[in-house]
Amino acid sequence: MDIAVYGLIGYEGALAIYEENRAFLDARFPAFWISDFLKIQEIQHYRMGSFACGQALGVSIRNGGLYGALWKMCEALGKGCAIDIQQVPIHQDVVEICECFAQDPYEIDSRGAFLIAGEGLSEKNIEGLAVIGYTTDSKDRIVLLGWDEKKNERYKRFLTPPHRQAKDLKDRERHAESAK
Repeated sequence: MDIAVYGLIGYEGALAIYEENRAFLDARFPAFWISDFLKIQEIQHYRMGSFACGQALGVSIRNGGLYGALWKMCEALGKGCAIDIQQVPIHQDVVEICECFAQDPYEIDSRGAFLIAGEGLSEKNIEGLAVIGYTTDSKDRIVLLGWDEKKNERYKRFLTPPHRQAKDLKDRERHAESAK
C-alpha cells in the first residue's frame, strides 16, 4: 500500500515559531526571504481540496507532525512502513526556521496536510499528492535518509512512539539552551 502526503509538511509549526520569534528571525533573514516564507500559506490554502483516491486511510498531520501521523497510521493499519524522506514535500524555509530553534520540521504541526495510505496512489497523478513510501508487513517504521557511501546503503531512522517524541524534543531543547 502506498503512503502519500497531501499538502506541505511543517509549515504551520514553522509559522507559529516565526510569530513567537518575529524580531529575531526578521533580523536573521533578509526581508525577501521572510516575504517568500509568508507566501507559502497562500499555496497551502490553494491546494486544499477534495479528490477521489478509492479506499484509503487519511490522517491529519497535527500534533507530533509527520512522524507522529506515520506512527498512528501504522498502528491503525497494523503494519510498518518505509518512508523516503527525500520525497516529503517540505520547503527549505521551514527547515531553516526549525534549525534556529532546534526543532525537527518533521515533528511539528503540519495543519492542512494529510497523510494518506491506499493502493495505487502513485498512479493517481493528483496535484499536491506526493508518494513518500509504502507499508510493510513488519512492525518497523523506517525513515530512509541519505546515502552512506562507506556501507553503500541508505541511512535509516527508526521512528519512536509519539510519547517518546515529546521527551526527545525536550532533550533537544535542553541541549540547544546549554549550547548558547
